[in-house]
Amino acid sequence: MELETVSIFCETVFVLKRCKEMRTYLLDCSACSQAEGRRQLLAQMAEKCDDSRLEKAGRIRTEEGKFVSLAAGMLLQKIHREYTHGKAMEGTWTGTVRELLEELEAPCQIGYRIGEHGKPYFAKFPICFSLSHSGEYVFAAADHDEVGVDIQKKNPDTIMRVAERFFAQKETEHSLCLAKPERMTYLYRLWTMKEAYGKLTGKGVAACLGTLVEELGEVCFDTVQAPEGYEISICRYIAGEEKRKGNE
Repeated sequence: MELETVSIFCETVFVLKRCKEMRTYLLDCSACSQAEGRRQLLAQMAEKCDDSRLEKAGRIRTEEGKFVSLAAGMLLQKIHREYTHGKAMEGTWTGTVRELLEELEAPCQIGYRIGEHGKPYFAKFPICFSLSHSGEYVFAAADHDEVGVDIQKKNPDTIMRVAERFFAQKETEHSLCLAKPERMTYLYRLWTMKEAYGKLTGKGVAACLGTLVEELGEVCFDTVQAPEGYEISICRYIAGEEKRKGNE
């Protein structure tokens, strides 16, 4: 494990943990926006998902929601298959729903359990995972250690209202000192970090929105290259390392 510091617009320095064992996945779900053939595609996706995922998707009313749920289920099948067969590689896998359909075989009945605070885990498989969806993408990470992820599609019309209502006052005030492009990047970086922290702990983002990121505890953050117009953050526990702050 390698620890280093990073800065967000020269305000706060966080501990960044780069773990070679972690595997990330970025699934392009833009096919969902094409109404023609969507139902046929949904039927094909259902054939690649386990019963637990089918039950979950079945409770969703909209076709778009079912599509995202099944896409996430397909990613979990890929994660399970890669780690079961020792084929998980460092880095980020990227692909489309149609490409993943061609890759996957008959689904494994994976089974899941719900941990503390409602966080899901594989029932009989020692790999942790986290899923997030926004816009046309589903993002996931898998590792032997706990992990939380978040992806957000940027919307300049709403992020400032979110920040003023939910973020710490210091964070909102600092954003007003930035030019608009930097402000949106800064606020979405904070938002995805907090969402990822909520996924890591299982407590959800509501438990930490008003807290400064550097005060969230013994955690660290990493990012991967996000599609244009999106922001992605990953959160993990530091595991014995002391958190370092700026100006120390």
